[in-house]
Amino acid sequence: MNFIRNLALNASAGTGKTFRLSIRFISLMILGARIENIYALTFTNKATDEMKDRIKDIFVNPQDKKNEINMISIETGKSIEYIEEFLKTNKEIVLKELNITTIDSFASSIVKTYASYIGVNRDFNPSEISEDKEKDQFLKFLKTKEKTKELVVYANESGRSVDEIMDDLRTIHEKEKEVELFFADIIMNGNDDIKTTMIDVEMEIMREAAVLSEEIKNRGGSKTAVNSFVAKNIKELLKKSVLSKESLNYTTYKKIYSEDLDFKFLNLKESIKQYFELKEKVFFRNVIKLFIEFKDSLKEISKKEGIISFNEVSNLAYNAIENNDLDFLLFQIDSKIKHLLIDEFQDTSWVQYKMLSPIIENIVNEENEFRSFFIVGDKKQSIYRFRGGNQNLFDYIVKKYNMEEKFLDKNFRSSKAVVEFQNNIFKEEYDGFTIQEAKKDDDGEINIKLVEQKDIEQTVVEAVFKKLEDVNENDIAILTFTNDEAVKMQEIIKEKRPELKVVTDNHLKITEANSVKVLLSILKYTITKEEFYINEAYAIMGVLDFEIDHDFFEAIRKLGNKPDIVVKLIINKFRLFNNDCNLLKIVEIASSVISIEFLLKTLEDNDINIINSEDVDGIKIITMHKSKGLEFKNVFIVDKLYKKQNVPSLLLEYNKDLEVNKVWKSFSGRELFDYHYKRVLNDERVKQDLDDKNLMYVAMTRAEDSLTLITLREKSRIRRLSMLQNIEN
Repeated sequence: MNFIRNLALNASAGTGKTFRLSIRFISLMILGARIENIYALTFTNKATDEMKDRIKDIFVNPQDKKNEINMISIETGKSIEYIEEFLKTNKEIVLKELNITTIDSFASSIVKTYASYIGVNRDFNPSEISEDKEKDQFLKFLKTKEKTKELVVYANESGRSVDEIMDDLRTIHEKEKEVELFFADIIMNGNDDIKTTMIDVEMEIMREAAVLSEEIKNRGGSKTAVNSFVAKNIKELLKKSVLSKESLNYTTYKKIYSEDLDFKFLNLKESIKQYFELKEKVFFRNVIKLFIEFKDSLKEISKKEGIISFNEVSNLAYNAIENNDLDFLLFQIDSKIKHLLIDEFQDTSWVQYKMLSPIIENIVNEENEFRSFFIVGDKKQSIYRFRGGNQNLFDYIVKKYNMEEKFLDKNFRSSKAVVEFQNNIFKEEYDGFTIQEAKKDDDGEINIKLVEQKDIEQTVVEAVFKKLEDVNENDIAILTFTNDEAVKMQEIIKEKRPELKVVTDNHLKITEANSVKVLLSILKYTITKEEFYINEAYAIMGVLDFEIDHDFFEAIRKLGNKPDIVVKLIINKFRLFNNDCNLLKIVEIASSVISIEFLLKTLEDNDINIINSEDVDGIKIITMHKSKGLEFKNVFIVDKLYKKQNVPSLLLEYNKDLEVNKVWKSFSGRELFDYHYKRVLNDERVKQDLDDKNLMYVAMTRAEDSLTLITLREKSRIRRLSMLQNIEN
């Protein structure tokens, strides 16, 4: 038997992580785990549905699953015959009950179960709240409380726009549980008059600069040397290039240099360091006041519309589990979850980990009962740091819980050429990179085109049109860095070849899937009785001759307050289901709303990504971020001019346990005066470079048959990868 109780699986792109998760789930059942005690958490509904379908398919069609059954046999030590009999005997149980859900849904279930104890309405809907809605509600809320002036004054004092302040508030909200102790300390020590102190420090800085200038003049320094410290105010002074030096012992001051002069220079820099520290304190005190109002405005949205953001749901679930008065909650969870599987662990946030940590610890520390913990991830695909994902959690968890670690090295997605290209590129970029072996027999194709900035769009179009001579338009995907670039590419292609169907990110929504279009048209007919909608549904299905079953529609209209039942009846009646993950997602959404009308509004108001991208016809043009989890036969990646990313307004410094030690406010030039801040800033730059590298990895591993890179000759973002820097067409 090869079963490992606590296992961390490093699964590079295309190595079959869904397959491994499914094998693990079934192996646990065969080894005696009760199905109600096995929980699998994923990060997307697509991954949830894929895993459910894979497991059910093994139980329903074991005769076609020899490879899976062999793997289960190796994992469990059971004979093939035993496993086949087990699958047959337990098929009905699996079709009814599988605890496989997204981590957001899991957090929601905790909050809803214990809503009364944590002070929320259990009928809430977890949902993304748009930035525009957050901003509008916040401004209305401040106006109602007559506090708009505070925001305006703060914006003027800090030199930040309202949108920039909103970004700060969202960052704090996302990291709220991580930074709460740091901010609590600021609030506790918030009685001193910082503004008066700041004025004193500014005056002292200007005095020290004037003294230095005068002394340089008295020593016979050049006009340039004297003027280096002459300024009307501190803002002007901070622009002086001399302040970037660590000492005055260089050419401009060589003739008049002394240690005494340097001592005064370093004192000036130390005073400026203190100035930034005070400026940071003012910022945090103001932003914390606004954050309290921001949180209250989100509660208003929740109260009015019954919506709580996914981020807030995680915070509430963490609060529930962390609360010592709710020991019975942990007891109940512990009695249910004895085997935990987590997919895409590199995307886990600190709050999500802390929410799950008591469960994990109860599993790994249990010695008298069969329990297990299993994580799958790939740090190279960690591209959601901006949403709170922390790829370092993977290694931290492995070390903390002494988990065994394994690496998958067989790629089942891509052709030989694509896999070899990925190996050659990324073995130079990642320490400990696992070389992949291609399992596909076809050779595949790699193309690299170097172009000038002005020619990039034309080159992409020509390359795509040439590829269309050999393949169908449905087999092509163009990946861009931004939505704007995707839209522009769509416009250019449509202008030159209007007969081609081209879809962008905006079209790759679940409501654009053909099966879902049919379902929605039928639902609209159900409500309105407008025959236009039923005609539309049949047209999409390609049915020209049909009769409307009025009795059926009258019957389901009476079930309008049970939208999930209505949806299932329509799917069965019109034979829409064929292992369609998009329809499964609609059923899931329908089970959480109160009417067909509300279901239609939910789908209209929320950008829910399509699960089967193949279900949308045409050339797909999507951003690299949105391409994660998808695969396409022929991929074209479009380059972008490289420029350094902006430094975030807030920088978080972590300790070895991945807890926040300190939050820093970034100010331009602060690194010249504060070595500690400089180290944190450099750390952020390294993380930004890694984010970019990971994004390149995700994009290049979407390709099945062919991969084409359209790259810039100069200032290329793609060719920052070392193996591509000296490459030619």
